[in-house]
Amino acid sequence: MNVNFDYFNRLTTDMLCQVALSGVSGIQVAPYANIGDVNNKGIELNVNYRNKLNDLKYSVGFNIGSVRNEVKKVGRGEDAYISSATFRALGDLARTEAGHPIASYYGFVTDGIYQSQAEIDSLNLLAQIATGNNRAFFDAGAQPGDIRMKDINNDSLINQDDMTYIGNPHPKFTYGLNLDLEYKMFDLRIFGQGVYGNDIFMATIYYLESGDGYWNLLTTVNDYWEKEGDKTNMPRLGQSQGNLRVSDRYIKNGSFFRLKNIQVGYTIPQSFTNRYGIARFRIYLAGQNLVTFRNYKGFDPEIGFGRNQGVSPNQRGTLDIGIDRGNYPVAKSWSIGLNLSF
Repeated sequence: MNVNFDYFNRLTTDMLCQVALSGVSGIQVAPYANIGDVNNKGIELNVNYRNKLNDLKYSVGFNIGSVRNEVKKVGRGEDAYISSATFRALGDLARTEAGHPIASYYGFVTDGIYQSQAEIDSLNLLAQIATGNNRAFFDAGAQPGDIRMKDINNDSLINQDDMTYIGNPHPKFTYGLNLDLEYKMFDLRIFGQGVYGNDIFMATIYYLESGDGYWNLLTTVNDYWEKEGDKTNMPRLGQSQGNLRVSDRYIKNGSFFRLKNIQVGYTIPQSFTNRYGIARFRIYLAGQNLVTFRNYKGFDPEIGFGRNQGVSPNQRGTLDIGIDRGNYPVAKSWSIGLNLSF
């Protein structure tokens, strides 16, 4: 048996980031500067065991790793942050700010469904009392059946001040498993890997649960709100931009385990192959990405970093993580092959 364990704690300083500028600066493209510090700490464990039982040779390997990253500084002010990862009319989906993981999802927290106009009117009255404005609204444009957002700062108004961190694209740990078996002339090799504890921002909900009749929809829309008292998290059908705001409605469990490779082989005995000058002749059948265990309802939970999204580098790469924009899923495949040695 072989066991390796590593612990690391690294502080990366002077990362190159775009400087956040006020809209009145007149500068269209913000300059870059070495203004970012990030701390990464975690563990890695690798265990491998090899043995033989009569004609059966086998080896088992397992690895697991956990990384926690925290932004220490991004910009020159205490409240500086970088917004990133846009999608259609949703705007920015993620934020990188001191005290939080890189590219964490940022938006509203849902708080059920507005059940009646009376409920909305009572909330509007509280907003008018709090502001001293008899035309104030708790959540402008809200109708029965719309998603209610949580009033984070308790000011009786729903606005950008109620947005907060709603998800983390980084897994709590990643892991892998490999198994090799050899029995006489047969062999079997299996490799799988997975992640646990990460969130996915399912941006495709913007279309697939819109309920406006212009797109193919998920079956979850069948549970839409119709009348007062309906117990559901799915809003009414119809066009309501308030229901499509960036919120934890889009946040989904991204944990999965995938059987990445499986290969079954047979090696023809040398007593036969030596007659033809062949030292080794092996035939195999291999499959890739055959099975995935997950709760995620999108096409594929293995998303990774964004690519070619927007013009600014802040809208792709390391600041665009786990955003499902309808990414094409990895393909399942089968192949047959030969290994020849002369």
